[in-house]
Amino acid sequence: MASAARRILEDSTRYVLSQEDVVAFSMAMDTPPSPTARAIKAAKDYHSREALAD
Repeated sequence: MASAARRILEDSTRYVLSQEDVVAFSMAMDTPPSPTARAIKAAKDYHSREALAD
């Protein structure tokens, strides 16, 4: 029973990438896109709220 449960968990949490996917993922990690204006604003808002929590 435990081995069946382990297999189900492994099957549902493991991702098998094609060679093309590996290359795309590696490129994205090596050269991430610049943050958008919306992302920059969200980070500033987060940091200002975090400072007020102290």
